[in-house]
Amino acid sequence: MQYSTDGRSFKAGEDPIFEAIDQPDFTNNAMQFYDSSPSYVTTKDGHLVISTRAEKTSWNVFDPTTQTSEVHTKNYTSGMVQSWNKFCFTGGILELSVQLPGGQADAGGLWYADH
Repeated sequence: MQYSTDGRSFKAGEDPIFEAIDQPDFTNNAMQFYDSSPSYVTTKDGHLVISTRAEKTSWNVFDPTTQTSEVHTKNYTSGMVQSWNKFCFTGGILELSVQLPGGQADAGGLWYADH
């Protein structure tokens, strides 16, 4: 998929297939918070660009049992897009071209299916 307009946003309702999300990632003790702003998810030179930076993000979590609010913090902030209820793939081939940082194909921690 090509994106001809640079600087696009993927906030809710701005793209028919992908939507960037705002939420912490609690899977596998992940260290990042997902931010939907164009500084983390955007387009450039016809490509979708997702960035990750060592920037802290904090948010309040309410505990209904104790009726208190607690501040949670993740040390990294990243972008993520999803196609839930927007793109249904039931057969055929879905081909991606992905460029990861680092330059070594066997570098750990850069690809979700790696190691």
